Parts: sequence; C-alpha cells; structure tokens
Amino acid sequence: MGTERVSYGYVAFGGSQQRETVCIHFTGTGLMAAQDGWEHRLYQFLQDFAPNARITRCDLAHDFIEGEYTPEQALKDWESGLFTSRYTKPVAECVGSDWLSGTNRGKTLYIGSRKSSKYCRIYEKGKEQGDEQSKWVRFELELKNKDIIIPHDILINPGQYLTGAYPICEQLFKNHKEQIARIELKKKQETVGIEHCQKYASMQASGF
Repeated sequence: MGTERVSYGYVAFGGSQQRETVCIHFTGTGLMAAQDGWEHRLYQFLQDFAPNARITRCDLAHDFIEGEYTPEQALKDWESGLFTSRYTKPVAECVGSDWLSGTNRGKTLYIGSRKSSKYCRIYEKGKEQGDEQSKWVRFELELKNKDIIIPHDILINPGQYLTGAYPICEQLFKNHKEQIARIELKKKQETVGIEHCQKYASMQASGF
C-alpha cells in the first residue's frame, strides 16, 4: 500500500506460518495519509466483522512541542522508579552524543527492552529532524502482544492507555483529563487431562 516512494503498509496472507490468517500492517506514514476518522472506522470494522482479530503491535505517542518534558527529566524519573509499573524496574539506555557533549544532534532515552511487550523512548524529535534549536520532544510507547492483550479500543482511546502505561504518565497527562486504562496481561491457562486427574486421585483415595 502506498506509492513508489512512500510505504503506507502491506497486507500479507498465504504464507506457511499464516495458519489461514491475514496480517494487515500500517506504517505511521500510512495512518497520517488516511482520511480523518480512520481509527473509528477501523474500530467499527473490527467490532462488526473481525471481533477476534488481534492487534499485535501498536505505538502511542505524545509530543511536547516546547520541551515541557525532556530526556534528562525522564532519566531522573526512571531513577526515582516512576517508570516501574509493577515490581521490576525496567532497564534504561541513554543514546546520542548530546548526553556528553553539546553537538545539538539530540538525546534519546530508551526504557525497557525491544524484546519485551512494552518499550518506551523519549527523544528530541525536532533535533532528529535536523532543527538544532528545536525544543520538540516526543514520548513514544511501543506495545507488542507478547504477554499482553492489546484491546481494540486502544484505537479510539489511545490517551487512556498512554496515561496508564507508567506512574509518570499519570502525572504528565493529568491535565488532559484522560481516564486511566491499563493493558491486560495474558492469563496462562492450564489444561488438565483425565489421566492427570486419575493419577492424583489415586494417590489421594484408597480402594474398598
């Protein structure tokens, strides 16, 4: 999907690993090019025709155009535990020459692992685009459905899920009066067979 120069996404089906499913992938550029209201139309389509469809990845973002939040502040908040959602503090990585020298090429703070379900980056978007004087910072959250369920309503309520992503997000976005929504963990299901039940039943009871 798209043009010769710009990719809007792709549709994949028929592969050996597809198991009779279809994968639809949209790029950020493709969504920017879509007609207004695409998220509501896509949500309604899923509700009407594909209620069992899975969202395997979704990126959420908020822009601080005037630098109201910075990678430096995010690093302090990480050190203070404000990016710790449950019990384990996520790893963090500082990337970019500006952390140690004033090259005006921008700083990026990565929080979490690319292999995990939740991965965050706070970076100087304006400088990344080539404007050395820009204050523009982007707070970006990448979600993958490895051990979480990404709900369909994230399409129409993205701010709620971004607000509920980390403790710091509740502070950053409270002025937007977003309700807080949190991603659900996948529940591990155990299948207990008849033989398994019989085995342990025989250990608990004696014959007469």
